[in-house]
Amino acid sequence: MVYSDDSGTKLIIYGRLESNFYSNELFILDIPTRVWSAGPSTPKPRIYMACTLAGDQFIAWGGIHSSTEMASSDAMVFSMANNSWIDQYTPRRAIVQWQ
Repeated sequence: MVYSDDSGTKLIIYGRLESNFYSNELFILDIPTRVWSAGPSTPKPRIYMACTLAGDQFIAWGGIHSSTEMASSDAMVFSMANNSWIDQYTPRRAIVQWQ
């Protein structure tokens, strides 16, 4: 899955299937500098998941782990600010407060 951040300066690549190998790798391209960096891997690989970006959090949900195993219904959340996978999605304050 490939996804760009809100500013259009980062490109995220997560998960792939290659010759029956399911990858749990995450890569980030800094578009202005054209520099790739490897992010931390996840415990289990995923492909065919739904992904989105909310603020600085990359969220992946669903998909499959292997040819016979569906992924859990838990969302995986990657914090671009901390360069780490975190336990849960935290919406921005402006999103959760009604005026």
